[in-house]
Amino acid sequence: MARSEIIVGLDIGTTKVCAVVGEVSKDGVALAGHGLVPCEGLRKGIVVDIRATAEAVADAVAQAEKMTGYQIRSVAVGVTGQHVASCNREASVPIQKFRDIAEEDVAQVLEAAERGVAADGREVIHNIPRLFSIDGHAGIRRPVGMSGSSLEVESHVITAQSSQIQNVIKCVHEADLSIVPHGIILEPLATARAVLTPDERELGVALVDIGGGTSDVALFRLGTVFHSAVIAVGGNHVTNDLAVGLRVARGEAERIKLAHGTALEESVDEAEAVAITPVGQPEGDGTRVPRRIIGEIVQPRMEELFELVQAEIERAGAAGQLPAGLVLSGGGSRLPGTLAVAARVLGVPVRLGTPLDPAAATGSLNGPEFATGVGLVLYAASTYRAGDLRNSSLVRALWLRLRHALRRVFS
Repeated sequence: MARSEIIVGLDIGTTKVCAVVGEVSKDGVALAGHGLVPCEGLRKGIVVDIRATAEAVADAVAQAEKMTGYQIRSVAVGVTGQHVASCNREASVPIQKFRDIAEEDVAQVLEAAERGVAADGREVIHNIPRLFSIDGHAGIRRPVGMSGSSLEVESHVITAQSSQIQNVIKCVHEADLSIVPHGIILEPLATARAVLTPDERELGVALVDIGGGTSDVALFRLGTVFHSAVIAVGGNHVTNDLAVGLRVARGEAERIKLAHGTALEESVDEAEAVAITPVGQPEGDGTRVPRRIIGEIVQPRMEELFELVQAEIERAGAAGQLPAGLVLSGGGSRLPGTLAVAARVLGVPVRLGTPLDPAAATGSLNGPEFATGVGLVLYAASTYRAGDLRNSSLVRALWLRLRHALRRVFS
């Protein structure tokens, strides 16, 4: 890598596209600027309009270029949605002649772990080792250079629907951009890089990123992810509930949510009232509703979200095993009362996850809605600089298979 390069994280969401620019050097990553525009080309993390999404991507990148003065040609892009699935796998490979374990052995055992996971129409986007074992001795994190006759791995393998990945790639290409190597990244993994502390990841923590169409869940313990899922509830569901409950247009419901929304009905003063414009009525017609009614509409939806999060925690066998509690990020986490509702439903400590990077914490990227964009920069930079074998992709797997095939042909 040159003395200073840029990496751009592209967060393509249901409601917005965010492009974050990072300057990468031997001293680390410095955030340089961003672009943020609305997007209507996705539904629940699924691309439904390539042209609209590509235009939003191009506009966000153009904003970032104007802010930073850089010409952007490639990006690391986040993916999410219910087409994403994950599982934990175990695999082992023999080490010939009881020699020291090499990086190639690690690559081979990771390839063995993901073998057969991606059925027709799916592909592996991450293969993340949780722990290695050598000759049955578990708990090893960095096996390269150690001696043994057998290398085993417990790995978290994440797959996605190939057609959806291709649609995201098409959106990027139509915006005249390319994707960096290993640049298809599951969004909660990226978000975790931006908002979780090493101690939280080690002790045990749940990360929930509340987006517009979906919410991402990732559980961490012993420094790495061991469960990930996508829940089909997000901020747009709150907007829709308000539109129906108050009989207002969707745009008016979004305004009400942002200006007067609360997830905790009991926190509202009973005397407080809010002006609204019902469907078919002229703006400013004098209609007012108690703000407490807004809370009565919103709170059940937010409780449902965190009940689904609790179900994922239980499905992962992690109930009572996340001492660091819950970290919330994403634009939906800004809704007043959300942290209190989460703490009540889950019974664990809850905090708001904003980017921990000092430059982000004091600048324009300090909100939870920027966490994924910032995390994409950090994730891509660490993978690109280190050639990190802890983060595999389809590209790496294909290269390994090609190399093994060539060896068979020419041996």
